[in-house]
Amino acid sequence: MKGNSITIGICLTFSVIFAGYEDSLISAWDGRDNFSAKITRTNITFIDTTIEKGVFAIGKPDAIYRTETELVLFTAGTLYTFTSGSDVGLKLPMKDFVYADIGTLMKKLREEFEIGYIHTDSGVTITGKKGLGDITEFTAVLDRHYLPVSINWVDIFGYKVILEFEDVDTGNPGDIFEIPEEIDFILQE
Repeated sequence: MKGNSITIGICLTFSVIFAGYEDSLISAWDGRDNFSAKITRTNITFIDTTIEKGVFAIGKPDAIYRTETELVLFTAGTLYTFTSGSDVGLKLPMKDFVYADIGTLMKKLREEFEIGYIHTDSGVTITGKKGLGDITEFTAVLDRHYLPVSINWVDIFGYKVILEFEDVDTGNPGDIFEIPEEIDFILQE
């Protein structure tokens, strides 16, 4: 179940970057083909708290989320996933990475959560309550340019994840989307 929650959380991360005051946010992101940031992920469970560093980036159509223990990479029409502790990673051919489509993201959020928006002096806070899937609630803080500052979510087991974004950049992230050679990826049917 942990892998499923991780995948949904990653998808939520992609989603909330594009969700919010829809018209303004779509307008702001329509001209952005690139985004990158360093992330700090804090995992809070009933028995432990762990902190890991990583990176999140978009270079349309490619996208990557990588921490010290996880990898979600979409590049060249293929989704690659890996979690440490596994012997191999998985790869799945995909025509499009659905979470890179703004309209699809917002529709999915509206279907799965009761969405609320709180305007602040520094931007907007988006809340999602009563989630229908593995994620029961989330909060996303965006700055006045609709760039993420932090995102946190709680899963059905009460575990909480907090992502904090630093060194946010909308320039070309470079060769960050390369497939790691040290991981053996097998085709997922």
